[in-house]
Amino acid sequence: MKTLTVQQVLLIRAWLIEKTSGGHGVRDLGLLQSALARPRATFEGSDLYPVSSPTQLN
Repeated sequence: MKTLTVQQVLLIRAWLIEKTSGGHGVRDLGLLQSALARPRATFEGSDLYPVSSPTQLN
């Protein structure tokens, strides 16, 4: 599974702020890190947030 890194998200955010507007500070870096780690979370070897396969979406 491909996921974004914190650095990638911050670069995207900086680009969006440059193109539009907004504050440059990050309120809670730990919360951002937690949100980005969520798709990879497991418990006893099982995914906590399973990803649907393309065949299940049809």
